[in-house]
Amino acid sequence: MIQGNETLSSKDFSKGLVTRADLLKNQFDQSPNCMDIKWYFDGSIGKRFGSSTTNSIQLTSGGAAAGFIVQNSLTNNLLAYWKLDEASGTRFDSFSNLNLNQINDPLSVVGIRNQAANLVRANSQIFYIHTASLSVAGSSFTVSSWVYLASTSGVTETRYIVRQNNTVSQPAWDMYIDETDMRPVFEVLTDGAAVYRDVKANSAAALLVGSWYNIIGWLSDGLHIGISVNLSVNTALWVGAATNSGLKTFTIGGQSNGATITSNIDSRVDEVSLWNRGLSLTERQQLYASGSGNTYISGSNVSPWAMFDFGASAIRWLTVSAGTGIMASSNLGTTFVNIATTRTATYQYLTHSRNVLVATSDAYDRPLYWAGSAGTFAIGFAVNSAPSAKYSVNYQGFLIFLNYQDSNGTLRKRGFAYADENLQLTSAWSDNFDIPSVQDDEVTGSFILSKFLYVSTKTRLFRVAFVGGNPDWSYLKVKDWGFVPRTAKLITLKGGQVVVGLDFGRRLRAFDGYEDVFISDNVENNNEICEFAMKNISQTGSGLTISHAEVDPLEQEYRLNVAIGVNSIQTTHAIVLNGRTLSLYPYSNQVYQCMCVAESDNRQFLMAADRSAYVHILNSGNLDGSIAINDRYDSPLLFGETPQQVLKSQNINTYFEVNSCGKVYYRDAVNLSNQYSPLRELVNLTGTEQKILIEAALDTPSTFNTYQFSVTSSSGTANPWKMSRWDFVGKGKGMGAG
Repeated sequence: MIQGNETLSSKDFSKGLVTRADLLKNQFDQSPNCMDIKWYFDGSIGKRFGSSTTNSIQLTSGGAAAGFIVQNSLTNNLLAYWKLDEASGTRFDSFSNLNLNQINDPLSVVGIRNQAANLVRANSQIFYIHTASLSVAGSSFTVSSWVYLASTSGVTETRYIVRQNNTVSQPAWDMYIDETDMRPVFEVLTDGAAVYRDVKANSAAALLVGSWYNIIGWLSDGLHIGISVNLSVNTALWVGAATNSGLKTFTIGGQSNGATITSNIDSRVDEVSLWNRGLSLTERQQLYASGSGNTYISGSNVSPWAMFDFGASAIRWLTVSAGTGIMASSNLGTTFVNIATTRTATYQYLTHSRNVLVATSDAYDRPLYWAGSAGTFAIGFAVNSAPSAKYSVNYQGFLIFLNYQDSNGTLRKRGFAYADENLQLTSAWSDNFDIPSVQDDEVTGSFILSKFLYVSTKTRLFRVAFVGGNPDWSYLKVKDWGFVPRTAKLITLKGGQVVVGLDFGRRLRAFDGYEDVFISDNVENNNEICEFAMKNISQTGSGLTISHAEVDPLEQEYRLNVAIGVNSIQTTHAIVLNGRTLSLYPYSNQVYQCMCVAESDNRQFLMAADRSAYVHILNSGNLDGSIAINDRYDSPLLFGETPQQVLKSQNINTYFEVNSCGKVYYRDAVNLSNQYSPLRELVNLTGTEQKILIEAALDTPSTFNTYQFSVTSSSGTANPWKMSRWDFVGKGKGMGAG
């Protein structure tokens, strides 16, 4: 059954992420994983744009919450703090955005505080980051971790808890368990000499399977090293400084992030942290917290809740609700002034009605208005008149409050109260009605589409129109579903203007005013390759309702930030709909609480505020803050008519844009394997080549049944790259095993 030559070509990449059910559908322009890949209008792909931090200070308002927080001395010289609460995938740094990559996808389990990472030795699971930001060169540093052993090997082994490498085989320092006597050891490489000094936790009892231990190692003032297990301390003399400057690989649970992983721990690991100083006994006691463990809290009172671009007079204000206040910036987030200080630390909603900014909240705070005058504060609407609402919208000359508490304190969650915009500040607000629905339903937001006002509840979608007379308004139920708050946004797709939003079934819908379609079918199920799937969006507590969306008008993209993981209550990922190509693709490391589009100097910018209350310009630069973006494009499975047909590879050619620069790597897998080869350099793009496109060929195996390759620059390359297409040429060899 010798077949003729066949060229399988990916002419463009327009379809984006697919699910497991699609993997064996011979669709060569689809990828089962395109995490952190940017999809361009011309069909090319590349490393996604990152974000640029625009302000140099945190937004502050009302003080921080109680606990291990920004006022606590434990934050002094803190480099990173990983709570390890995420269900899978990337583990986020709660302090400084030094997020951990994972190998073989460790899952979560109950921890000492909330959730912990479950590192299974048999699965060769670890976390790592390659960065200079965790360098601790000098005379003092401290590392802390909680460990819960699942098993021991029964043989003499070194099991690494935390480690930082000079090279793959040589640590700059590490903390491990010596299985000869089941006691932890902390060791540090001396400065200028390949000599290690170590200290073993001999004063503590041997570690047992099934118990939590707080293990802390430190170097103090170049004089001694120490280790404590549940506050039981051992120290040893040590003279010198740590050898640990420049780019290093920091790992949790194993030796390195290379292809060969040895000395892995079989354990739950929780609350890992690193300081560029020694900790006092009091501070170590604070971490231990009488055996219950402590955790880092960035200060929930400073978390951002809303963003809005407000134009007043000749000034455009970027307004941000954060903590218990509302702040405004006239220079796109460089500096802020307070315009309110007494709001509840929860989601706020900022809208524009006639000539004022209107603020409402999930806590039914008294509605405020602000006229945009620098140095003035927002003030409340007329006392005992305007209802305290969650949402507001201006429509056809009326300011409308939705889901409100009336002057008697009665919650009318389906309530619709309105006043003429010319009288909005003084009106008695006596005109109102309730949207009809089931008793426990409530309004979740509104939008204007094709000149009609639509009001969403949890289970209904209504079209509302002003008709005048008695009553003034009519309403019509148009759909038996509703949008999650803050997710319904207008965007222009190929067929015209629609609203895209997330429903309470964790599906993306596009609604044109009459009909709706699901647009997330192909990304709903986990494909076991990419960490993103709609069904992985958290529904625990506020996990679903922390989702929020915005449309980038320049990129023509709908961007939805969501919490991925069963127990996640923080945004972790984004799913992006490209309005020109209609492709869906996911982003990781999305720590944003709110977004808006702001205008400055006649340009529009997609802005976001992260959990630490820093304002960012999105889709700018090529870094997540200071961290290289770990982009990854996986090809579809390449095979003949069936996966049983043996193919002889001729070549795979990739084509890169000349304005690309930096090293791009690849790895591959054959015969339906989910284990990729080690990374190899594909091409080094200098940006100076005198060519239309840069061609680079992959070194493919001679024969196979199925073939898959992965392209990335995640080995540390921060520079952009852009791949226009790739072509695969293979020859059929018959049926059977390759």
